[in-house]
Amino acid sequence: LLMIACLIQWVIQGNSILIENWEDPGSGNPLLDTFNGICVGLLGITGFETSCNYIEDQKPGVFPKTIRNMWVLAFIFNAPISFLAITIMPLSTFKVHQNDIISTLGGYAAGDWLRIFITVDAVIVLGAGVLTGFVGVSGLIHRMASDHLLPQFLLNRNRFTNTYHWIILSFLVFCITLFTIVGGNVTSLSGVFAVSFLSVLCMFAVGNILLKFKRGRLYRPIHVSTGTAVFGFACILAGLIGNIIYDPTIAGYFAIYFGILFTIMMIMLNRVWLLKTIFFYLDKTVTLHKYKLDKVLIRSIKKLKQQPVVFFTKTDELHILNKAILYVKNSESSSFLKLIHIYEKIEDIPPRLEANHRVLDELYPKIQIDLIFIQGEFNPKTVECISKHLRIPK
Repeated sequence: LLMIACLIQWVIQGNSILIENWEDPGSGNPLLDTFNGICVGLLGITGFETSCNYIEDQKPGVFPKTIRNMWVLAFIFNAPISFLAITIMPLSTFKVHQNDIISTLGGYAAGDWLRIFITVDAVIVLGAGVLTGFVGVSGLIHRMASDHLLPQFLLNRNRFTNTYHWIILSFLVFCITLFTIVGGNVTSLSGVFAVSFLSVLCMFAVGNILLKFKRGRLYRPIHVSTGTAVFGFACILAGLIGNIIYDPTIAGYFAIYFGILFTIMMIMLNRVWLLKTIFFYLDKTVTLHKYKLDKVLIRSIKKLKQQPVVFFTKTDELHILNKAILYVKNSESSSFLKLIHIYEKIEDIPPRLEANHRVLDELYPKIQIDLIFIQGEFNPKTVECISKHLRIPK
């Protein structure tokens, strides 16, 4: 509707405003202005990073369609509306109405009725966007908490609504504090969001490249060449750097929250080491012995050590099993590994799997290594059943 109204208004008033805007000197550097415009405009394509947060709840083949639909919508609306805006609206208006530019454009195109209509529509879309944000962040934080990167209390469900209420409340507090810190400045808030969004996309590209080198044999329905992944990473990184240079203050706001979250993650990853360090110094402080804090620390350390880690193996090759154990030893706080082999027929079981398990169990006496055989088909439903039966989060 807005695009049609803009086209009609453009036909009525002609190219005078377009020519005036086109001849505006700006900063005197057209390439820099174009680059800054692209960097700021990247905020308009946010949403690509949220779909993957609940990809496990989507049917096979839905995720690529979701990405395609978002790309098509961004391509159809963002660039044409930006062009139509400079055909009917002076550049000076853009600077004055940065926070309500679309509704202002509607007023220029068709009058107050379209401006009000767009404002009401924006409120509805914003409400839907907030709900989508809560859905996306619930999936993200649930995944991080399941991987022991965030506190486990976040996984508690509300007994009345069956929702992750601590995740929702934590995200609400996060949004309120961020809005308070930036003083309600929507421009700064959008800049922080743009930096976060582009940082996530950079991590997607880095993860794709690392998977090609570290896990090249993993099955993937969609293949992307290394050159494409590197090119995409370079473009996103350029946009990220451009946004920070354009408004350096947003880097400070982003660093505050990133630092807090990173600290929490580091504490979660090194909980056993931290508890052992506290226990060491507590043991040296005689005056604190009467509080019997050592028993609490020992109980906490044992609980963390006994959290099982699952490794699905389809082979009995010793070096592969050894890699799994070394990963648990070097990267996990747990000292409990469950090797699970899923088979359809008994003759499909690797002949030396049990023997190699006994060898590794002798080699690593400080790690409890269990070998479990399950008859069935290796698929998401089987993994879900195993997760529930063993009470191990996926």
